[in-house]
Amino acid sequence: MSSRNHLIFEIVKKKWLHEVIFLIEIKALEIARKIRTGNFLVLRMREVAERIPITVAEYDREKGTVTCIIQVIEQSTKLLSILEEGDHIKDVVEPLDKATEIEK
Repeated sequence: MSSRNHLIFEIVKKKWLHEVIFLIEIKALEIARKIRTGNFLVLRMREVAERIPITVAEYDREKGTVTCIIQVIEQSTKLLSILEEGDHIKDVVEPLDKATEIEK
């Protein structure tokens, strides 16, 4: 587990999928190189904020982005939902847990 609080994590895409569910794509070059679908990230929006565990839905190693789908269910995800494209997330801890393996 490593904290990348010296880096800037920009929201490059945000899209509402439902009233309480949204997608965000975050620019995170180092994380995108090693993340796998099924891993989760821990996001923190400011220095003294709750840490929010979020499952990675998709990643793009070429663009250096990770995509998460988030349901607004409590205060911290509500605060995350008001961020827009171009806004920044303070801190991302990554990657946590084992990646999901799907048999074909």
